[in-house]
Amino acid sequence: MIKNIDYFEKYYKYKNKYNMLKNQYSGAHVSSDIDYLDELSFNTQLLVTTDRFMKLEWNNYQQFEDLVNSFGVEIINIKDVVEWGQDFISKIKLSDGHKQIFIHSRYFTEEAQTQMTDVLPNITFKKIGDIPENTNIYNLGKGGNFISLPNKINGRKAITLKQEAELSQPFCKLGTLLCLKIYLPGFNIDDHYDGDVFHLDEILTLIPTGPGVEDYNVWFYNPICSEDEEYNRALQDIFLYNYTKLQELFPIERIKLFNLHFTRDGKLKFPPIFNRVLLRRGKMFRIIFPDQIILELKQQVIDEMENVIQTYPHIEYYFINTDQLHMEQGNIHCGFKSIPNI
Repeated sequence: MIKNIDYFEKYYKYKNKYNMLKNQYSGAHVSSDIDYLDELSFNTQLLVTTDRFMKLEWNNYQQFEDLVNSFGVEIINIKDVVEWGQDFISKIKLSDGHKQIFIHSRYFTEEAQTQMTDVLPNITFKKIGDIPENTNIYNLGKGGNFISLPNKINGRKAITLKQEAELSQPFCKLGTLLCLKIYLPGFNIDDHYDGDVFHLDEILTLIPTGPGVEDYNVWFYNPICSEDEEYNRALQDIFLYNYTKLQELFPIERIKLFNLHFTRDGKLKFPPIFNRVLLRRGKMFRIIFPDQIILELKQQVIDEMENVIQTYPHIEYYFINTDQLHMEQGNIHCGFKSIPNI
């Protein structure tokens, strides 16, 4: 098996340079009255999914629902939405104490909006503009490509994936977003990739280590393509760029790497461990991971979680089979949007 350990050495000679850049950009202007809401630092009010997701064949859904409901969280199914639950809500903002939900769906009907306001009466909606659906631009704007941080670090409050041409733009260099490079070698915004959407929640997630806004680790992918060494090197080049960018915000000991296996055409071979669902109630967390066919990887997850629980015992975690969802080019985090209780 290709371990890719040798590639990790490359980033060290660039580390000092990027630490300098980190300090340079830390003074970027960020509006103080606008904040992105995250999954970790608030109690979970409910999970939102859609009839598009609920129509999928997933034999383990009832097991998942039982794990969610037994933690005191309800699942709401919104009708007449063509996206999966995570994706049709791109982000949630708090501005001057007001919660605003950004809708990323071309077909968000009045009935769907009524269902949302019935369960979340104190919110407003902001809808996307005229973006052609089934394009890369449309797909990259979905909720699965946006992870909000519990705390603001050097002016950054969220992480997303962008095409290479956008990485030098002001909104990536000086804004609230930490922009990582899309993980597919040779990605072209104008090409068609069938159902592949290249979302951040396929390669990165946040895992709590305590109750505070700074108490979390970043779990990140280490790409492996054992079928093609040249393609493996291309995947690693992108990874090393992104790994170094993450270190602008996080010390290396808080970034935990997990192998993620790719085919030679850039598809994920197995359900990504990063596509988890996280629930919070007070000081308690419950995390539901996609089960893993590679036992070594599953054991690494168990070891990491048990290490956390030794110092913060208020975390439960479970594994659930999501192979059917993976065949539909998604997973459990894709299917459900966590709505924070504000």
